[in-house]
Amino acid sequence: MVRKMTDRYESPLPTRYASQEMTSLFSQDTRYRTWRRLWAVLARTEKELGLPITDEQVSELFAHTDDIDYELVRQREKEVRHDVMAHVWAYGKAAPSAAGIIHLGATSCYVTDNADLIIYRDALALVREELRELLSCLSRFADRYKDLPVAGYTHYQPAQPVTAGKRAALWLQDLFDLHPAVFHAADETVAQARPRFVAVWFEGQFTCVLVNVQNTLHSLAIHELAEQLDGIHNKNKFTHNLVEF
Repeated sequence: MVRKMTDRYESPLPTRYASQEMTSLFSQDTRYRTWRRLWAVLARTEKELGLPITDEQVSELFAHTDDIDYELVRQREKEVRHDVMAHVWAYGKAAPSAAGIIHLGATSCYVTDNADLIIYRDALALVREELRELLSCLSRFADRYKDLPVAGYTHYQPAQPVTAGKRAALWLQDLFDLHPAVFHAADETVAQARPRFVAVWFEGQFTCVLVNVQNTLHSLAIHELAEQLDGIHNKNKFTHNLVEF
């Protein structure tokens, strides 16, 4: 049965203005599949740092990043009133051998905030590519109609004649001034956020886990994990473990 959509609020932003690619980036599928990939990468990294996690458990986690049972999640969330824990539980049902090591040593912010950063990064990259295409189209339009006279406007009133090409060039200049900000926004956002996510929120949690295994905190292990998490956010700094992102 098709669900009725006219009896509840629906924002016009995604339905009227956003592209299919952009709405897909902010969809539940993208968000929660990213959560699962973050959990899988976390398990693999913890295994490399010495925790008792097997290759089979890691492989099972990676094999079930996309097959999310949303009905199972909804049922569990009604019981625990916690979206992250509901997804941890449902992920464990999909990958039973790894159920006990999902989210090990992490907080909810590990998946929620890092997933948001990944989505924002990819959304800004999409905006950047669309802006480049718009600049190219406007440039060709301005050149093509540089000699076509049209009425100029001031305060929405007819004014001194100009050319269509010149008017397009003014729009082009505004967008060109905006381009560097969009171009660098993703990298700058990730660079500013990375110390907070790794050093402040995560290091204390992962330190406890590593101390239990090694009895001594090795700062090298923490820095290695930090670099691997950093690679999730920056596609130009991938480690061998982060090609999924």
